[in-house]
Formats: sequence, C-alpha cells, structure tokens
Amino acid sequence: MVSDNGNYTFNPGIQIKGLMENDYFLFVIPVRNIKAEHKLSVEASMGAAGSGPGYYALEYSADNKTWMLAEGSTLMEVFGTSAQVHYYVPKENTSGDRKTYDKSTDKGYRKYVFPLTGMETIYEGNLYLRLRICMDRRANGSESTNTIASAWADLKGFEVALVEE
Repeated sequence: MVSDNGNYTFNPGIQIKGLMENDYFLFVIPVRNIKAEHKLSVEASMGAAGSGPGYYALEYSADNKTWMLAEGSTLMEVFGTSAQVHYYVPKENTSGDRKTYDKSTDKGYRKYVFPLTGMETIYEGNLYLRLRICMDRRANGSESTNTIASAWADLKGFEVALVEE
C-alpha cells in the first residue's frame, strides 16, 4: 500500500516505495474476444534500491481474482527461499542510474511470449496483468540481510502486445 504521494513517482518508469512480498504492479487492459489460445508479448525491466524487492512473477487473469502464472518463469532460490520468477533486479539496476532504460543494454530486460492458458474467453471486458513480488528477498541482499526493506521498486519500459500468428 502506498501511504502518500511521496511514495510514488514516474521518472521515466513507475517507482513505488514500500512494496513488500505479494504486492504488485497491476495493469488493466480493455479487450474484446480474447481467448485462451491467444498469445501475449510482455516486455519490461525492473530496478530497485538495494534493499527493495528483487523478484517478480508475471501473472494474468480474466477477473482480477483467479491468477495464472505466465509461461517462461524460472525456479530461483535466494538465501533459502524459492519461487517461480520472471523478472529480477540485477545488481546494475540497484545503482544510482537504475531509472535509465534501454532494452538493448538493460541487464534486467526480459521479453516473454505466452498463451493465456486456462483463462475463459473475454468477449468484452478487461484482461489483468500483474508483476507480483514473489519472494521476500532484497534486490541486493546478503546472507545476513536479505529481507525486503521499505525502499523504492522501479518498473521500466512495460510493453504489452497481442501476438498475431
């Protein structure tokens, strides 16, 4: 939960201070006739203050209640905790220039193309996507200090497209 406007900014990505495990960036996309066999392309990168969240799962939903994990995640283990991860914050994206974004050079950039498996057809309504913090692990932690602190989380360059085949 963002407690006040001082904990949110857009410069050049979206930055929110205070996100913890299971908090998320939510995207609501108005759609028509989207079926489970359609494929989406999602591109983004993540940054954070070193003590901010470092690991995100990409999920989708037709009703903003039942969430499905997008294909392409990797099971990662960080200081004894494991989760399916799509996006993580590389060490380079925890420095002072973490707000810059160029997908050709950004070490955190990832692109996923996935079907909407398990989802009911949306004839007219919204498709929901979220990047959920899937582990209570810092972007730049150590064995002794690894849980998330109230720090900045940065979402950079989020792009979504329907893949035509």
